Amino acid sequence: MRGLRTKEDKKFLKYFEKVQECAKLKESVFFLDFGECNDTTFKDMIIDELFGWLIPFDKAEEFEILFNEENVSDDWDRYCCWVIPDIKDNELNIVLD
Repeated sequence: MRGLRTKEDKKFLKYFEKVQECAKLKESVFFLDFGECNDTTFKDMIIDELFGWLIPFDKAEEFEILFNEENVSDDWDRYCCWVIPDIKDNELNIVLD
């Protein structure tokens, strides 16, 4: 899946799809660097706070090459982003900050 460098559990992938849907609303792609390992089961997903880069569509292809080679320079720091899941009233809200 775009934005990941590792194989992940199906339940995490369902969550990551929702993260990408939120990124798409910002005309971007989220590329995961790491998670906080506070894995929480919610419905049919495993959710976590994530850190990575929120890259605009027009720069995503260029960034993806560097990301997959694990060669991301500090030049991309302005795109660093936290993904914060929030559950209220049994609904998942994802904040990209």
